[in-house]
Amino acid sequence: AARDVSGDGTVVVGSYIRPGMPRGFAWIRGASTGETGNEQMYQLTGLDDSNNWAAFAVSDNGRYAAGYSDGNATTSRAVRWDLSGLETGGSGADILLDLGSLAGAGIGTSTANDISADGRVVVGSADDADGISRAFRWVEGATGGVSGNVEMHDLGTLVPSRSDAESGAYAVSRDGAYVVGWSSVGDGEEQLAFRWSEETGMESMHDWLARNGVAVAEEQVLTDATAISDDGLVVAGRMLSGTGSRAYIARVTTDPGPQPGPGIMDVEEYHRSLFATAEMAQAGEFLTWLPMNGAHHRPLMMQGSLSENACMWATGDLAHHGGSNTGLGLAEVGACVDLVGGNVRAGLGIGTSHSWQALSLGGSSRLAGQYVVGEVDWQPDGTPLLLSLTGMLGGWKADTHRGYSNGAVTAYSDG
Repeated sequence: AARDVSGDGTVVVGSYIRPGMPRGFAWIRGASTGETGNEQMYQLTGLDDSNNWAAFAVSDNGRYAAGYSDGNATTSRAVRWDLSGLETGGSGADILLDLGSLAGAGIGTSTANDISADGRVVVGSADDADGISRAFRWVEGATGGVSGNVEMHDLGTLVPSRSDAESGAYAVSRDGAYVVGWSSVGDGEEQLAFRWSEETGMESMHDWLARNGVAVAEEQVLTDATAISDDGLVVAGRMLSGTGSRAYIARVTTDPGPQPGPGIMDVEEYHRSLFATAEMAQAGEFLTWLPMNGAHHRPLMMQGSLSENACMWATGDLAHHGGSNTGLGLAEVGACVDLVGGNVRAGLGIGTSHSWQALSLGGSSRLAGQYVVGEVDWQPDGTPLLLSLTGMLGGWKADTHRGYSNGAVTAYSDG
């Protein structure tokens, strides 16, 4: 299983099963000293006495990987691999670094979930001195961390008054300055997504968005934050909505300009509203179908006898398609004439047709256009055959007012 890829795509990290136990690997494009039969893939080493380990993240420069190492004599521990020595046969302490836990260096349980672009910042979850799992941020060379492990910092929880509250970090921004994850906020499994920075500390995604002018709908509960953009202003994760667990993408903006504005997207609902506009194509098909199979469902020669070998007509149609909630209307006028002693009849009509359609969340679409329809019929003498050729040329314009939810409000896109 591949878990992460470097910025230039040359290094991939993950895990494989050997036998029954996961082991971490790094794949390096163009390498030639790896495993027999797969010289670009390298098995990563685990801590002493470890039975299983896996790499979950790789730095943007491809030098460092982060994950966990676990075993019988060694509890699960967050680790960082230095991949720069793999191709030359490096091993042991040159490759693998035990990041410890919030209980101290070399003790407690921890796991790493993400790593910064330069590999100097690692985030994940670790036990504190009381055995409570907390989100951590490990910074190479730092001195202000917990006692006994000064490079690892406890990011706390969203309820500082509760010593038994838990939290975990899932992702870190490119420069290591912003961290996202989850924190328990009540009894049982109740939890909320958080965003952390040195300036604000840990705050819920709800509070972060509200502080930046984004209102989250009451039925939307942001439970996890699993990814964050390079600048820390876009966060993705999972939320509980009226229909269960859904993906969300939340964005704030700090400067005015042409970039997208702030908001929060329910990904499933957004795509549903987006693809709902595809039904306009069906409405357009109806508009071409209606003259051919409505007003002109019978050849002109079957309309009855003509007076003085010529005719005029005016016709209209109304239709409603329940499946797409679409209404259609048509108006047409035309004239025809008999030729070649009545064996040939030619007609030409002009018309206009319209459709109107209700889209989700108060959106709508309207199509309007005009067309020209021509018909030539021929009935050879002494035969029951009627040969008919009908053609139509038209053009229609669509105006769309598409609604989609932006947190607690409905936004609209017009085109």
